[in-house]
Amino acid sequence: MSDLLGIAVYWLVMLVVIFMSVNIAGVQVPEAVINDLLGFIPNFILGLLIFILSLFIAELFGGIVRTSAANAGFENAVVLGRMTKAAIVAFGVVVALQQIGIAGAFIGNVFIIILAAFCFGCALAFALGAQYVVRDYLEGVMRRKAAQGTARPAEDQQAGNSHEKTEK
Repeated sequence: MSDLLGIAVYWLVMLVVIFMSVNIAGVQVPEAVINDLLGFIPNFILGLLIFILSLFIAELFGGIVRTSAANAGFENAVVLGRMTKAAIVAFGVVVALQQIGIAGAFIGNVFIIILAAFCFGCALAFALGAQYVVRDYLEGVMRRKAAQGTARPAEDQQAGNSHEKTEK
Protein backbone atom coordinates (compact mmCIF):
# COMPACT_ATOMS: atom_id res chain seq x y z
CA MET A 1 0.00 0.00 0.00
CA SER A 2 2.87 2.34 0.69
CA ASP A 3 4.15 1.52 -2.79
CA LEU A 4 0.85 2.66 -4.28
CA LEU A 5 0.93 5.89 -2.33
CA GLY A 6 4.56 6.43 -3.33
CA ILE A 7 3.72 5.96 -7.02
CA ALA A 8 0.85 8.46 -6.76
CA VAL A 9 3.06 11.08 -5.10
CA TYR A 10 5.83 10.43 -7.66
CA TRP A 11 3.52 11.09 -10.61
CA LEU A 12 2.04 14.14 -8.93
CA VAL A 13 5.53 15.60 -8.47
CA MET A 14 6.40 14.64 -12.07
CA LEU A 15 3.30 16.49 -13.32
CA VAL A 16 4.32 19.63 -11.42
CA VAL A 17 7.87 19.38 -12.80
CA ILE A 18 6.58 18.99 -16.35
CA PHE A 19 4.33 22.04 -15.97
CA MET A 20 7.21 24.10 -14.60
CA SER A 21 9.57 22.93 -17.37
CA VAL A 22 7.07 23.77 -20.09
CA ASN A 23 6.47 27.17 -18.51
CA ILE A 24 10.21 27.93 -18.29
CA ALA A 25 10.72 26.83 -21.91
CA GLY A 26 8.13 29.39 -22.93
CA VAL A 27 5.83 26.91 -24.64
CA GLN A 28 2.24 28.00 -24.46
CA VAL A 29 0.02 25.22 -23.19
CA PRO A 30 -3.68 25.77 -23.78
CA GLU A 31 -5.48 26.69 -20.61
CA ALA A 32 -8.09 23.97 -21.15
CA VAL A 33 -5.38 21.30 -20.98
CA ILE A 34 -4.02 22.70 -17.74
CA ASN A 35 -7.51 22.95 -16.23
CA ASP A 36 -8.32 19.37 -17.24
CA LEU A 37 -5.11 18.05 -15.72
CA LEU A 38 -5.54 20.07 -12.54
CA GLY A 39 -9.17 18.94 -12.31
CA PHE A 40 -8.04 15.33 -12.60
CA ILE A 41 -5.72 15.49 -9.59
CA PRO A 42 -8.43 15.81 -6.87
CA ASN A 43 -10.46 13.02 -8.47
CA PHE A 44 -7.38 10.83 -8.61
CA ILE A 45 -6.52 11.50 -4.97
CA LEU A 46 -10.12 10.81 -3.92
CA GLY A 47 -10.18 7.59 -5.96
CA LEU A 48 -6.92 6.52 -4.34
CA LEU A 49 -8.34 7.23 -0.87
CA ILE A 50 -11.48 5.25 -1.71
CA PHE A 51 -9.34 2.32 -2.81
CA ILE A 52 -7.17 2.45 0.32
CA LEU A 53 -10.28 2.71 2.52
CA SER A 54 -11.80 -0.29 0.75
CA LEU A 55 -8.64 -2.29 1.52
CA PHE A 56 -8.94 -1.47 5.22
CA ILE A 57 -12.67 -2.22 5.29
CA ALA A 58 -12.11 -5.48 3.39
CA GLU A 59 -9.50 -6.58 5.89
CA LEU A 60 -11.78 -5.68 8.80
CA PHE A 61 -14.90 -7.41 7.47
CA GLY A 62 -12.92 -10.38 6.15
CA GLY A 63 -11.62 -10.95 9.67
CA ILE A 64 -15.07 -10.50 11.19
CA VAL A 65 -16.64 -13.00 8.79
CA ARG A 66 -13.79 -15.48 9.22
CA THR A 67 -13.96 -15.29 13.03
CA SER A 68 -17.76 -15.45 13.13
CA ALA A 69 -17.88 -18.40 10.76
CA ALA A 70 -15.18 -20.24 12.70
CA ASN A 71 -17.02 -19.63 15.98
CA ALA A 72 -20.24 -20.88 14.39
CA GLY A 73 -18.49 -24.11 13.41
CA PHE A 74 -18.15 -23.65 9.64
CA GLU A 75 -15.34 -25.70 8.17
CA ASN A 76 -14.56 -23.20 5.40
CA ALA A 77 -14.37 -20.07 7.54
CA VAL A 78 -11.13 -18.96 5.88
CA VAL A 79 -12.70 -19.25 2.41
CA LEU A 80 -15.71 -17.19 3.50
CA GLY A 81 -13.40 -14.52 4.90
CA ARG A 82 -11.41 -14.38 1.67
CA MET A 83 -14.57 -14.19 -0.44
CA THR A 84 -15.82 -11.30 1.68
CA LYS A 85 -12.50 -9.53 1.36
CA ALA A 86 -12.38 -10.05 -2.42
CA ALA A 87 -15.94 -8.78 -2.88
CA ILE A 88 -15.28 -5.62 -0.88
CA VAL A 89 -12.01 -4.91 -2.69
CA ALA A 90 -13.68 -5.46 -6.08
CA PHE A 91 -16.45 -3.05 -5.14
CA GLY A 92 -13.85 -0.54 -3.91
CA VAL A 93 -11.91 -0.79 -7.19
CA VAL A 94 -15.07 -0.16 -9.20
CA VAL A 95 -16.03 2.87 -7.10
CA ALA A 96 -12.46 4.25 -7.20
CA LEU A 97 -12.22 3.88 -10.98
CA GLN A 98 -15.59 5.56 -11.42
CA GLN A 99 -14.41 8.42 -9.20
CA ILE A 100 -11.24 8.83 -11.23
CA GLY A 101 -13.32 8.80 -14.40
CA ILE A 102 -11.75 5.82 -16.15
CA ALA A 103 -14.59 4.36 -18.24
CA GLY A 104 -16.95 4.74 -15.29
CA ALA A 105 -20.15 3.60 -16.95
CA PHE A 106 -18.46 0.67 -18.68
CA ILE A 107 -16.77 -0.56 -15.52
CA GLY A 108 -20.00 -0.17 -13.55
CA ASN A 109 -21.92 -2.21 -16.11
CA VAL A 110 -19.24 -4.91 -16.21
CA PHE A 111 -19.28 -5.13 -12.42
CA ILE A 112 -23.06 -5.47 -12.36
CA ILE A 113 -22.95 -8.17 -15.06
CA ILE A 114 -20.29 -10.15 -13.20
CA LEU A 115 -22.19 -9.79 -9.91
CA ALA A 116 -25.43 -10.94 -11.55
CA ALA A 117 -23.68 -13.93 -13.15
CA PHE A 118 -22.22 -14.89 -9.79
CA CYS A 119 -25.61 -14.60 -8.07
CA PHE A 120 -27.35 -16.65 -10.77
CA GLY A 121 -24.59 -19.25 -10.57
CA CYS A 122 -25.03 -19.51 -6.80
CA ALA A 123 -28.80 -19.78 -7.18
CA LEU A 124 -28.43 -22.52 -9.80
CA ALA A 125 -25.91 -24.40 -7.65
CA PHE A 126 -28.24 -24.17 -4.66
CA ALA A 127 -31.21 -25.30 -6.71
CA LEU A 128 -29.37 -28.26 -8.20
CA GLY A 129 -27.91 -29.22 -4.84
CA ALA A 130 -31.24 -28.98 -3.05
CA GLN A 131 -33.43 -30.60 -5.68
CA TYR A 132 -33.66 -33.91 -3.82
CA VAL A 133 -34.43 -32.21 -0.52
CA VAL A 134 -37.17 -30.14 -2.17
CA ARG A 135 -38.54 -33.24 -3.95
CA ASP A 136 -38.74 -35.16 -0.66
CA TYR A 137 -40.40 -32.20 1.06
CA LEU A 138 -42.98 -31.77 -1.69
CA GLU A 139 -43.69 -35.51 -1.74
CA GLY A 140 -44.36 -35.36 2.00
CA VAL A 141 -46.69 -32.40 1.55
CA MET A 142 -48.55 -34.16 -1.25
CA ARG A 143 -48.86 -37.36 0.84
CA ARG A 144 -50.28 -35.40 3.76
CA LYS A 145 -52.75 -33.65 1.48
CA ALA A 146 -53.74 -36.96 -0.08
CA ALA A 147 -54.20 -38.48 3.38
CA GLN A 148 -56.26 -35.50 4.46
CA GLY A 149 -58.24 -35.65 1.21
CA THR A 150 -59.42 -39.22 1.93
CA ALA A 151 -60.35 -38.28 5.51
CA ARG A 152 -62.27 -35.17 4.50
CA PRO A 153 -65.20 -36.79 2.69
CA ALA A 154 -66.13 -38.60 5.91
CA GLU A 155 -65.87 -35.32 7.81
CA ASP A 156 -67.94 -33.62 5.12
CA GLN A 157 -70.60 -36.34 5.35
CA GLN A 158 -70.76 -35.93 9.11
CA ALA A 159 -71.00 -32.17 8.72
CA GLY A 160 -73.72 -32.64 6.06
CA ASN A 161 -75.69 -34.96 8.35
CA SER A 162 -75.55 -32.42 11.15
CA HIS A 163 -76.88 -29.74 8.80
CA GLU A 164 -79.70 -32.03 7.70
CA LYS A 165 -80.66 -32.70 11.31
CA THR A 166 -80.82 -28.99 12.10
CA GLU A 167 -82.98 -28.28 9.05
CA LYS A 168 -85.60 -30.92 9.95
